[in-house]
Amino acid sequence: MHSFRASFALLAIFASYALSQPTPTKREPTVHRAAARADRDEPLSLHRIARPARQYSLGRLRSSEGRPEKRKPGLTPVGLSRALPPDITSSGEWSTTPEGRPIWRLSVRSEGASALRVRLTSFHVGIGRLWLLATDTEGVEVTAGPYIGDGPNGDGEFWTDMLMSDSLIVAYEPAETSSRDLPFVLTGLSHRFAPVTAPSAGKASNAAKAAAASCTVDTVCHPDYNEPASAVALMIFESEGESYQCSGALIGSSSQPVLPFFLTANHCISNADEAKSLIAFFNYQTTECKGVRPSLGRSPRVTGASFVAGGGMSLGDYTLLQLTAFPSIDVKLLGWTSEEIAANQQVTSISHPAGDAKRIALGERTRDVTVRFGDGSRMPANRGYQVSWFEGVTQGGSSGSPLLANIGGKPYVVGVLSGGPDIDEDDDVVVCRASNLIASYGRFTAAFPDLQPYLTAVDGGPRTNTAGGPTLTASRLSPTDTSGVVTISWQAAGYSRVQVRVGTPDGVAMTGAEPSSGSLQTGPWATEGMMFYLQDASDGNPAGAAKTLAYARVERAAGSQKAGIIVLNPVRNFVSPGQTTVSTTVLWRAVGVSRVQVRINSPSGTPLTGLEPPEGSGSTGNWVSEGTVFYLQDASDGDSAGSAKTLATVRAQVVAR
Repeated sequence: MHSFRASFALLAIFASYALSQPTPTKREPTVHRAAARADRDEPLSLHRIARPARQYSLGRLRSSEGRPEKRKPGLTPVGLSRALPPDITSSGEWSTTPEGRPIWRLSVRSEGASALRVRLTSFHVGIGRLWLLATDTEGVEVTAGPYIGDGPNGDGEFWTDMLMSDSLIVAYEPAETSSRDLPFVLTGLSHRFAPVTAPSAGKASNAAKAAAASCTVDTVCHPDYNEPASAVALMIFESEGESYQCSGALIGSSSQPVLPFFLTANHCISNADEAKSLIAFFNYQTTECKGVRPSLGRSPRVTGASFVAGGGMSLGDYTLLQLTAFPSIDVKLLGWTSEEIAANQQVTSISHPAGDAKRIALGERTRDVTVRFGDGSRMPANRGYQVSWFEGVTQGGSSGSPLLANIGGKPYVVGVLSGGPDIDEDDDVVVCRASNLIASYGRFTAAFPDLQPYLTAVDGGPRTNTAGGPTLTASRLSPTDTSGVVTISWQAAGYSRVQVRVGTPDGVAMTGAEPSSGSLQTGPWATEGMMFYLQDASDGNPAGAAKTLAYARVERAAGSQKAGIIVLNPVRNFVSPGQTTVSTTVLWRAVGVSRVQVRINSPSGTPLTGLEPPEGSGSTGNWVSEGTVFYLQDASDGDSAGSAKTLATVRAQVVAR
């Protein structure tokens, strides 16, 4: 028998017994529509710099880099964390970007890896920026980052995103051009040894070890399940020096929070550190029945999560997470029910067996049993469901995936995958043997008392994103830029104080505790795809997904549009008591126009400049006061007046010390 918790064996069967259940509650499935996004067709300019002259190579994995002291029970590692020497940064080198900015780069290789990610500590770069750059297995230039401030978790420690290559470049652009200090430490490299792309000629034997068994069924072979399948994601995360993979799914709630809930198994992710390291890959599936397995690197993903609640095997093996964002595609939020399902109820599994592209399995509920696993844990009969498959099968990597029951013509979550038979999963014949087509699920009914406060909250629960609620917007970058200054604006009526954070709800604070409405500008470090979060700071503690009111993603304007940005230097002017005016420098940049003009306090106000080139700067006298607004106007036809010609605005901030 095969095992989703690989070392687990089914040792004993006991009589089932009754368990009092909470009042049945149900949540209908819903659909989340992704916001329209501009095409991302220009690689980061850092790819155009010549590669560093030296490369630090870790070589192939050695036997001395073996099994950690603690290994997660029942999960098979798909990668290993390799320590980096303290002096590895001495192998880096300084050079200059095409824009003339200083850049430090380090080239690292871990031979034989199918993918890499980096662990950083003591990360405090301010408005400096750090990226990972690589050329993936298909010859495509790929980028992760930028990472700014104190990192996405706000504490200076994090795992980066994953790049599908055995070598990468760490690139750091400091905030100050004169600085050559590195305000971070590279402590580890996660070396994934499980394949991430479709089998190719000469590599079939290696790829087969990661591929799902021949008796699994592509999800698209059952098109009726396309919508619920969109909620399911392949999970990759780090724990105790190793990488693991599981499955999980987006799940709806009564209040529908701004940041989505995500359900998986507790034997997969059981603490906050594992949750922070999560990468959830969505839409990793074939495009046709029995189709070619796609490349994992092309799948939309969400990095990072907050741990909300969880219970071990004896309680039903469940974990509820809150992701840092929705994926960039339309997805289903699965409905759920706390009602028990009937004996012999037909059920469906959607998962990523062996970390492969999405698969579906159809079966029915069988006799309740108490299951004991190889590590000594047990799931009581009244905490779990036993399922027998008649089409498809689940395997290692499927752990944490939802069990769906069709109720009233709609699929509802009724369980979370916990385990299965203890067999050799590399043996396709054994996996597909009829006697092994079984699985053990933790009942959603058992988890519901713990999850109910989050999934059914309306008042006092996770924040909502309803019409008329709090909003956060980010101005678009110009069509030719992948980074630059953007304006962040918010409205949050009813909240006494708010804060804007960067990267995640726990990320670096971009503001202090601010009024319920306002706007501000970033430095030139804002990058396409960067996330900003509006957090409730009313009680003085704005961190965490539960405090998120709204979020915004930085995008580029479409190539055919006119666009501009105008900023003041300094952004905020501090004055002595009694002083109300200052002088400042105005800087601008525009695309899609041949000439611009800056006007004061209205689109038809007094011109500050003449007809100027699309990029430039100008100075004011000592007359700029709090609230003075500068308008960047399109002057291509010689007439810049009127709101129809406005490309961008900026409001002066003059603050008494």
